[in-house]
Amino acid sequence: MLHAIIKHNEQTRTRPDTRREQVGSLAVMTHPSARSHLNYAWPMVADGSKATVHIDRADIMEVIRYFREANRRPRFEFPAQIAPMLGLLLDQHGFTETRRMPLMAWLWPTSLTAPRGFTLRTLQTPDDLHTHLAISDTGFDHEPPDNVDERFAPLWQDHLDQRRLFLTGHLGDEPVATAQVIVGSSSAEIINVTTIPAHRRKGVAAALTLEAVQRARASGAELIFLSSATDEATRVYRRIGFQEIGLFTHWVLNS
Repeated sequence: MLHAIIKHNEQTRTRPDTRREQVGSLAVMTHPSARSHLNYAWPMVADGSKATVHIDRADIMEVIRYFREANRRPRFEFPAQIAPMLGLLLDQHGFTETRRMPLMAWLWPTSLTAPRGFTLRTLQTPDDLHTHLAISDTGFDHEPPDNVDERFAPLWQDHLDQRRLFLTGHLGDEPVATAQVIVGSSSAEIINVTTIPAHRRKGVAAALTLEAVQRARASGAELIFLSSATDEATRVYRRIGFQEIGLFTHWVLNS
């Protein structure tokens, strides 16, 4: 599953203006946008392989050089079990692990009673996306970026291309929660699951995540996965059929 997740990320994060290079057993991707999920390196895996990946120290130095030439901060994203020694090597080369999250896959069907008044809405208009992003920012306590259009335009294009599904949960007429589904050829990643503070612990996030699973299955996904940011979220995901399969790590070079 971990190898399939790497392949999913390779497929879904590549854009026409993405620059990608192979450095030994590592791949590095840079993009004109500074968005972190489009500028990172990861250990490559061969199709059908289940082996761990061996990384040379010289490859890490070459990746650092590549990022600096692209005026991007060197960073890595990968499941820790794919390359067990990579974290140690990154630490020795001045990187800091900034995030370590349980990686979970959906393994079995389950039923769930949604909160009273809960409904799900998908995007129909650009205004729907603005509402979705506003609820997501509130749920994650994010300050909206200065240039909203820079974030909006590529997401709206993802919607038009059916690369990403945007789900907004409502209680009555009030939008209160969001989730997104990044669609691959036979896989799907659920991201940005959040509920605004006033409506937490009512079962909204669980109901919305289960709806996201159903949409992912309808798209043809055989593998549905997500990363869990908190222990509370992990417990919610377990209740609706997810199980831990590894750890997803983020590393950034110290400035």
